[in-house]
Amino acid sequence: MAKYIKYDRLEDAVNLLKEMKDEYNIKPNTPVYNTLIRGYSHKGDWKTCFKLFNQLKKTGLHPSVETFVSLFHCLSKTKPTNVTREGFENIQNQVKKYNIPPNLPLQNSILKVFNFISSPFYFIN
Repeated sequence: MAKYIKYDRLEDAVNLLKEMKDEYNIKPNTPVYNTLIRGYSHKGDWKTCFKLFNQLKKTGLHPSVETFVSLFHCLSKTKPTNVTREGFENIQNQVKKYNIPPNLPLQNSILKVFNFISSPFYFIN
């Protein structure tokens, strides 16, 4: 799966996830979801990142610090019209809910998004 992400073949990676679940009855773990979320976060594809995040939670898995670093990274790459303070706060609340310990990459990603949405240019198209 990581090779698909590395070579920007995100649809193939999602198909592999589906194949793992449907054809082989293999339950993906949090690192598998993190790999996909990270791949889509580099594209700024907020909808797919959040969809994968919800799938992760729906399967009973717990997000990790890497999950949230990727989600915040995605927010920082999204067009300003799509980034909302509510979305930022929602992810922060999820970090608290899952008792994710703050580390440097997580703190940096939070600050990057906070700086982005606090900019006066945030509201300008």
